[in-house]
Amino acid sequence: MEKSVVDQLVAIFGEDNVLTANEDMIAYSYDAAHAEVKPEAVVFATTTEQVSQLMKLAYREEIPVTPRGQGSGLSGGSIPLQRGIVLAMDKMNRVIEFDPSNRLITVETGITTADIDPIVAEANLFYPPDPGSVAFSTIGGNIAENAGGLRGLKYGVTKDYVQMMKVVLPQGDIVTLGSKCVKHVAGFNTEAIFVGSEGLLGIMTEVTLSLRPIPEHRESALAIFSSLDNAAQTVSDIIAAGVTPSTMEFMDNETINAIQNFKDCGLPRDAQAVLLIETDGVKESAKAEMAKVEEVVKANNATRFAIAANTAERDNLFAGRRVALNALASVRPNLILEDATVMRSKLPEMVRGITEIASRHNVK
Repeated sequence: MEKSVVDQLVAIFGEDNVLTANEDMIAYSYDAAHAEVKPEAVVFATTTEQVSQLMKLAYREEIPVTPRGQGSGLSGGSIPLQRGIVLAMDKMNRVIEFDPSNRLITVETGITTADIDPIVAEANLFYPPDPGSVAFSTIGGNIAENAGGLRGLKYGVTKDYVQMMKVVLPQGDIVTLGSKCVKHVAGFNTEAIFVGSEGLLGIMTEVTLSLRPIPEHRESALAIFSSLDNAAQTVSDIIAAGVTPSTMEFMDNETINAIQNFKDCGLPRDAQAVLLIETDGVKESAKAEMAKVEEVVKANNATRFAIAANTAERDNLFAGRRVALNALASVRPNLILEDATVMRSKLPEMVRGITEIASRHNVK
């Protein structure tokens, strides 16, 4: 990168917030995906105005800019494919406003997802999207990828909670999109097009998120199966029975054993599949829904169904799912993760198809 451009970057961000050394470029050449492309410079923003000045410079000099949170993405969204400048947003991590009366929180996009819940929990609220990288992924990254998580079945994904955002456009203009009002129907839904855009349309620097009341009660259970097909059919049948669990996670034998080798979470190594299921809401409702779930599980020939007796048991069950990716990566460092989406009624057919293909090609 030309020295004149680096000098301008230093003028905008300060010397301590501009990196150009080769070893630093290596550190920012990849995320949780497998591709690696070294940028020409890395800058750390601390204000929206700095981001605006950067984009004006980059637009004028025709330099690509790739925004980056914590680099936890699995789809390569923060890899600088055209080199240029990586814009690190993790120093923009302040809570700007917490408004419990309206169930809203406004934050800078470099804040980690996990940092939000302790703040809002004091008002008996929570932020539902909980991706597997919840402990270190940033809100900006979640929005850029439209992240979901374990609670997605009932509570939806990131796009369902974005109310308003401040965005720096490619030419450096700063705009505010959306509204804090629940009913915001006039004109185009402009903020929605930035959710899932992976930084292609602009750089989000602030966002207002809607929150939900913490459910009164949670029921958590583990269903164990000797048949993959029965486990998959159970998922479809639970939904057909009129129950929408807050969480329903499917794990096969390979995943179970990888987790147990990585961290002992008490999962049965001989099971062909397990389902982690949680219902929540008013206590009577959550218990009634779990009773329906139990009926469906047993009708599909589960070998065991156990409801967690306390919070420690529940947390231990779900700890396994939280470490699943790391556990699988420890078995095969070149692990490639793909999210496959099918209609719920087609899940049994999909599981059978994947199992057959894996067997045919001797792939785990």
